[in-house]
Amino acid sequence: MTSPKAVAFLLLFAGLISALNLSPYFLAGETNVSIAYTNFTIDNVNYSIVKFANVETFLLKNQQIITDQAEFNSVLYTYYVKTYYPNQTEIDDLKAAITTFNNSRNDGYDFKNKEEYVCRDDILLSNGKIKIFNQPVICSDNTSCAKNAMLLFSVYGEGLGLGSATPLIAPLMDFTPSSLKMDGLMINYTTMLDNMTDDTLVSTLEYIKTTSPEIKTLSNKIEYTIFRTPKLNDTADRKACQYKCYALCPSFDLDQNAADLIASRSNALASKIAPLKNANSTAAQMYNRTMVRMDYATNTAIAENYTKIFKPLNETGNATITFAKETLQHVLDPVLSQKLFTLQSLHTSIPASIAQRNFTNLDADILKYKNLTADITTLSNHSMEQYTKTLNAKNIENSLVLVLETRDLDPITMSSLDILKNQTEDLNAQFRDGLSLVDLQSLEGNYTDLSEQAQSLLQNEKDSPAKKAISMFRGFARRINVGIAALADNTNFIPRSEIPDNPWVLGAFSLVTFFSFASLVILFFLYIFALNNFRVPKTSHIIAVALLSILVVLFLFSAFLFMFLGKTSTSATLTEFMNDFDSKQSAAILVDLRNATVTDAQAMQNCAQKLASEFADQNKTWTMYTVTPNTCTITPQYGTNTSSTPADCELNATNSESSFILGYSDVKDALKFSIIYENKAEVFADKEYYDSCPLISMFG
Repeated sequence: MTSPKAVAFLLLFAGLISALNLSPYFLAGETNVSIAYTNFTIDNVNYSIVKFANVETFLLKNQQIITDQAEFNSVLYTYYVKTYYPNQTEIDDLKAAITTFNNSRNDGYDFKNKEEYVCRDDILLSNGKIKIFNQPVICSDNTSCAKNAMLLFSVYGEGLGLGSATPLIAPLMDFTPSSLKMDGLMINYTTMLDNMTDDTLVSTLEYIKTTSPEIKTLSNKIEYTIFRTPKLNDTADRKACQYKCYALCPSFDLDQNAADLIASRSNALASKIAPLKNANSTAAQMYNRTMVRMDYATNTAIAENYTKIFKPLNETGNATITFAKETLQHVLDPVLSQKLFTLQSLHTSIPASIAQRNFTNLDADILKYKNLTADITTLSNHSMEQYTKTLNAKNIENSLVLVLETRDLDPITMSSLDILKNQTEDLNAQFRDGLSLVDLQSLEGNYTDLSEQAQSLLQNEKDSPAKKAISMFRGFARRINVGIAALADNTNFIPRSEIPDNPWVLGAFSLVTFFSFASLVILFFLYIFALNNFRVPKTSHIIAVALLSILVVLFLFSAFLFMFLGKTSTSATLTEFMNDFDSKQSAAILVDLRNATVTDAQAMQNCAQKLASEFADQNKTWTMYTVTPNTCTITPQYGTNTSSTPADCELNATNSESSFILGYSDVKDALKFSIIYENKAEVFADKEYYDSCPLISMFG
């Protein structure tokens, strides 16, 4: 299988070589992000800087994202040089300001070309022109300036009216070091600008920008030294010098405008090249942002591919988990349980890993998930197959017992049935959710053995001539009851539901039957009497005995008819009931909880709910009536619950097409069915019976 990561990289590469679509590079939470392009060309190659939300991020080369860091840095630096490098005019203007200022230091004011240098070098002798003990005298610090002051005192002290060299030290330290430092600045500026390259541009302009404010300070110290001669045409300067200046040096007039231009032009150029100054750090930050979005896009593509792969597996796995949970509700299977736990963990962790872009073990996890799904499906099918086989065996056995319970059995068969019922109830008590496969197999075998015994009892009951005769007579009585019910419906002489509880109706019909047939027999025998006219001796005795015998038979027939009319009016076999129930479209379930405890009631309601599910499976609508001592809750198949009185609920259930009455009794009564005057099933049993709920076996 091709790795999802490889597929994702191929998809991403395909996107890069086509017209660049930036949407895959939007980070989580980014929706309406503004995109801006700055396009430029280097050596006939088209480049673009892409801004996400005004943040420089991508560097494109012919619509492809540059991912090589060295190339990225080189292109961006070249672009910055091309964009922000000062033009020659700007550099020349700065040089011109420096030259103008430097020339103004010695172009003379009152004395042509005699100004700062003449004062420092020739008059103050502070720049090494004089040597003492073969060491040049240069005023640069306290010691050297003190020596310089003593030299000046020896030359000018008497003329200046000084008693010592001390007054000269401070003025010398203000003037000469400032002048020498000014020399250094001017030399540095000129040299650095003349030799400036792309690599030194930033440092050169940054140096000039940083040091240019010193020019003003140094200029003031030079221009206003007390060694100067006041400017002839400057009243303010002459006033400032009065009684202070030594007038040893010429007047000074340094070009302050040029000094200002040096500062302003160097500041402007430094600001212009600021991006170039930060080119390396900017490139590093941009490259990092590029890699973040590239990684995000790559990981998103990988995640989408994993999602595509996992989606069908996830759907299958989800169904498998549901099936396995259902299986484990019925069957105890430690192996299945452990595998299900692992599958459920992967069912959660795999989508989480995809969402968190953690692909380290994802291929192995997905393969494991796939294999576990297959294993669990196989195990679940095997377990549920055994559970279903055992459940079917249970339902078959309970159905056979129900059939036998509704038959008219002889005492010996009834005794065998009682033993069979006890054994079946014992097995029903053992059958529950949470059994192992071994236990289920054992129960299946036991149920099958009991079913064979039940089949044998049924067969013996069917093969008996007496049972066949009784069955025929029962069928005859049932058809008569159907006729009576139809007559009651057509004539309204009595509600049909009251006939089973009214022995006079069935008794009257039996008497009418007896007298009708007896009258016919008597008429027949009277005819015989008249025909034979007593020609044969003792003929009258023989005919009288025959008549009496026939009348006795008719009486017994009428008595049996009355008995079976009563039986078939209130009792039916399971087969008869189910045949009649199949024609019904709806059913009522009345759950009588008036004699039940809380736990008993729960078992009864669970059994009733199972019955309702069976009705729904057979497309029959149902209504459940739950009766308690003081109220009744009506639960329709569709709609909301309502309340009524117990009496009304019992009446509604009785008037339904078919009704199932579930009552509680500590001693289980035989299941009772009736079909002619009402289609009804009644059971009164204990909690153990309702827990196993063998009623549903009727519909299996």
